Amino acid sequence: MDLKKFLHKTSTNMRLELVLLSVIFTAALAAGYVLFILRADHQRDAHHAATESVIDQGDQLLKAMVYHTKFYCSTNPSPEQWRNFSALIDRILAVRNDIQSISMRNGDLTVFHRQSENHAYQHQNEETQKAESTRTLVARETIDIGGKKEPVFVFTRRTSDDPGNEMVLEATFRQSSVTEREEIAKRMINSLFTFSLSVLVISLLLCAAVLVAAIIRDRHRQEVSHQEEHLTFSGVMANGILHDFRNPMSAVRLDAQMLERETARTEGMRPERVRDLSARIARTMTRMDKIFAEFLYLAKPSDELPAPLDIRAAVDECIDILEPRLEQANLQIVKEISENLPQISAHHFAIKRSLLNVLMNSIHFAPAASSIIITAEEHERHLVLEISDEGPGIPIRKRKEIFKLFVTGRPEGTGLGLFLAKTAINRCHGTIEAVDSRRTRGATIRITLPLINQINAEAKHC
Repeated sequence: MDLKKFLHKTSTNMRLELVLLSVIFTAALAAGYVLFILRADHQRDAHHAATESVIDQGDQLLKAMVYHTKFYCSTNPSPEQWRNFSALIDRILAVRNDIQSISMRNGDLTVFHRQSENHAYQHQNEETQKAESTRTLVARETIDIGGKKEPVFVFTRRTSDDPGNEMVLEATFRQSSVTEREEIAKRMINSLFTFSLSVLVISLLLCAAVLVAAIIRDRHRQEVSHQEEHLTFSGVMANGILHDFRNPMSAVRLDAQMLERETARTEGMRPERVRDLSARIARTMTRMDKIFAEFLYLAKPSDELPAPLDIRAAVDECIDILEPRLEQANLQIVKEISENLPQISAHHFAIKRSLLNVLMNSIHFAPAASSIIITAEEHERHLVLEISDEGPGIPIRKRKEIFKLFVTGRPEGTGLGLFLAKTAINRCHGTIEAVDSRRTRGATIRITLPLINQINAEAKHC
């Protein structure tokens, strides 16, 4: 992996981690906001529930008083009955400290009155309400208790046995009774809110801690992976150097052997043959020096851009390099390359590396006295180049595996040739694949590369 890709991957990971942290904190803020809204809603509900509870209790109290005051409406009550009624009211006031007063009137005459304190009080803002005799009326009023104004609920209920003898029962509840009940409910709500908020904060911290731990672990794994990639790249580079140097070294050895046989001829050596072999050795040594320089160049991060390349010239150069191999294996190259093919946009070294490796693979598997066919044509604004041999072919199930690192079909193979070819073609934005052969019964490797005019058209479009 080169430096640009590593930095791009690191930047992408950092953006993803920041997005995850932002999502977690946003979700936590949203959850906290929802908790505040729920607390406010429940507090309002608690106030309404406390008010309704006091109103219901006031209504029940007056209903009970109506039952106990029927003796007054039906008969002339005795002193004993009055004492019992008075004791009942006193017990109610003793138990319920939120009741300010209880009274009973007959017309304008107050026949009974009890209050919880001995302070004088005076009604203010009293509202006159009329209703059916069986209904309890509720009014909000303010009374003066010991010089202090206090809001109260006034409950009124009328009862009578005949139209001429109507009783009005009245009970006054302090508004603090609502407040007390409301405060109890609010304390429970606040306790639940505090607990929920604590759980939310703890969960947020745990999630953040887990995410940070995962980020640190991922960073460590990336560093280890980066180091392993460097080691793997170094190993592949070393094997690639050996793989690429082995071909020209073999060619030099073969040419040297033929040169030795030529000089040992009994009828005398042929000067033109010696010059030809010597020139081939010199060209091969030059090629080896160029390969070494190219490997040194590839070992460093490169900003090299693709350049125009004539595929015919690249094929001819590769055939010239492999000529000793072809001569020794008794193979011939058949070129069927269309005339006036447009140039391709590629890295010169990458294309020649891939062509050499594919041709070497065909040489290894092609039977003696057979042909290796190279075709090239323009198809859908791409250059399609196919290399076919008459060997045993490639099984369909292995057509993808042969391009993997260290996968080989020969006991003496390294599993680098087609892998390096695929890497080189990918670098040129092309594709390489094993396909069914149209001309021979052996294997066919198809290489597809973009034409230079296609690259320019895409660049203008972008």
